[in-house]
Amino acid sequence: METRLLLLLLSITTYYYYSYYYYYTTYYLLLILLLLLTTTTTNFSLLTTTTTSYYYYYFLLLLSTTQLLLLLLLYYLLLLLLLLLLDYSTTTNLLLHNYYYTTILLLLLLLLLLLLLLLLLLLLLLQLLLLLLLLLLL
Repeated sequence: METRLLLLLLSITTYYYYSYYYYYTTYYLLLILLLLLTTTTTNFSLLTTTTTSYYYYYFLLLLSTTQLLLLLLLYYLLLLLLLLLLDYSTTTNLLLHNYYYTTILLLLLLLLLLLLLLLLLLLLLLQLLLLLLLLLLL
């Protein structure tokens, strides 16, 4: 029971504590470990093999992967926003050569970032609800 709980908590919290460079290896090692532990063909399956919890684990992994991709998208959008803001503050305006277009692009980018943050928050809440459900099944 402690192994299942530890694995579950570890798979959820890894990318909150590691930078995204190290996250790839940690996450996929945990994914492989979880897939190995949930195989029903071996006799030493540490995780429960009921159908509902089996699907909950995979849905949790899907949520974590989606969150990782959205976090990476958020990172690159923030870099783009920083680049546009730096260009907007210069007098030459090198990227778009027009303050009007740059302002529109900045506003659209800010709106996209806000929607992305709301989606990440929704996924996090869904992930926490799923974690609570899995803890109740233990």
